[in-house]
Amino acid sequence: MHPFLYLSLSLRESFRIDASCGLPHWDYIQLTLYLEAALSLPSTAVILRLATTNSQRMSIRDVINVFSKNSYILRKKTRPLNLANMNVQAEVKDLFHTAKALQCLGLAAPQIGSQLRMFAMKDPFTGLVEMVINPVVVKKSRETLVDEEQCLSIPKYAFLVNRSKYITVNYTDNYGNRISNRTFEGLDARVFQHEFDHLDGILASDRGSVVHVPYF
Repeated sequence: MHPFLYLSLSLRESFRIDASCGLPHWDYIQLTLYLEAALSLPSTAVILRLATTNSQRMSIRDVINVFSKNSYILRKKTRPLNLANMNVQAEVKDLFHTAKALQCLGLAAPQIGSQLRMFAMKDPFTGLVEMVINPVVVKKSRETLVDEEQCLSIPKYAFLVNRSKYITVNYTDNYGNRISNRTFEGLDARVFQHEFDHLDGILASDRGSVVHVPYF
């Protein structure tokens, strides 16, 4: 039995956030940031209710790779998602916690068997995970950069991939905030483009040449 916080928003959305004693420090920070954002909206009423219930444990999912029986999922295009759907929220949560548990810079929904249009980006220094939901690439720079990329779905291989150095994007975060015309550059731009490709069934192996082949 664990306590949880239930946040009810007047903007037709509700979010359930676990607040058990074992929450990592970053979860508390993200909860605080969410509350600040919600309270700043004049038409939003936030109701906090502390209750006790059986905790719905997060699910750390296995990553699908090209050698898996269900690898066909990696080639399917994803569909837009609606955060107001409780089942969708569970999928978002699973992707968030799976990305946080792995040594990675990003993780896309198809890699955990989900066909929802979302991916996670992970800060290599802080470990903070940001969810990118229903992303749209608005603009790509003509200036490009070739660099090495690896992918959890193609283990032990590496590829030289040419990507735009700067990109401008729109997306929704996991709190329902719409982010418009945000610019990424360098490594962040590369990670975004790599994960964005996953949402359309495109892998790093489709974009570049192999530079490392493992010995079996």
